[in-house]
Amino acid sequence: PYHNSHSNTWSDGPPGTNSCSCGCSWSNRVCSRRERPRIQFLKHLERTNSFLHLVDCSMCPEPFNALENYIIVRQELEKYNPEFCHKLETICLTKVDAISNDKVEALKKYFKDNLDKNVLPISSQSYSNLEILKKILVEHKKINQKQGIQN
Repeated sequence: PYHNSHSNTWSDGPPGTNSCSCGCSWSNRVCSRRERPRIQFLKHLERTNSFLHLVDCSMCPEPFNALENYIIVRQELEKYNPEFCHKLETICLTKVDAISNDKVEALKKYFKDNLDKNVLPISSQSYSNLEILKKILVEHKKINQKQGIQN
């Protein structure tokens, strides 16, 4: 519901959360070709209070591909505004229904081992873990409100 899988681009999160999600190929498709849309989009992110990174694991033949895609986006965010690295974030592996459970577990382990970050496998096709994701986003909103960060 938060990601345009046809264009695999970033989009606003659920209404009222001011989250932002991203398709990992965004940096490859937009950033490398056109500077103005890239800057406009990154400027738009200044008003978000948390990030939702969506990593399409069906397009990653090896775990390091998924990790590399995430790192590319994070580096682009940090390059534009170092404060972005301090925002709350959630990393989701998408389209997990398209790959084996063993591969999902390998991806989760790879992120944990290399970045010390947990990832949430989700599927919009089977609705797998979407309720958990909603709870995480609501929790991010509560944390930001306690810290005085405006939505």
